[in-house]
Amino acid sequence: MTEPTSPLQEFEQKLADEYGKWKAKAVIMVGNARAFNVGDPVPVSHVTQYHYDEQDLVEPADAAEPASSEPAAPQPAAVPVPPAAQPVQPVPAQEPSEG
Repeated sequence: MTEPTSPLQEFEQKLADEYGKWKAKAVIMVGNARAFNVGDPVPVSHVTQYHYDEQDLVEPADAAEPASSEPAAPQPAAVPVPPAAQPVQPVPAQEPSEG
């Protein structure tokens, strides 16, 4: 019979599953924010939601490192961002009433 795992071990396994599959091949920007640098682990949920794999922005985490001794210069990647909420329209100024 196997012993049940602790909540901490379950949590650590979920983290490993989420962050252990993909790593960034390029700098990944989300909107104006830098989300991932080259070589950073990228969560599976981001790869699935934003299709980073289809955009060639990620590679499997177990992929071999490049043979070059000098790291490649990171190139920012354009990532589509969901449209923002509609901008608020200004309210026209009203003429003061005499009264």
